[in-house]
Amino acid sequence: GSEMCIRDRLQEHPDIIVFNKPTTGVILWRLHSNNQTKELFSLLPDGSASFIDYKDHFWIRNVAANPLADVEVLWENIERALKTLKR
Repeated sequence: GSEMCIRDRLQEHPDIIVFNKPTTGVILWRLHSNNQTKELFSLLPDGSASFIDYKDHFWIRNVAANPLADVEVLWENIERALKTLKR
């Protein structure tokens, strides 16, 4: 299903750390530094993800089970944000 796709893509990306295996259809992921994670989040479209502070790390939170979240669009937004960060 689409839930696997987004998590698999996040896990395969060298710059992204995915928090364990989500059990509730919620995916938590981050970059290597809090500053980068915060900046990346600010580049994502409003409503596509939420931002939490957990165990001294900033995490970007996506609800994989969200039928409104088109995986392709979400992934394009994430990749675009990552490219912007690397400039």
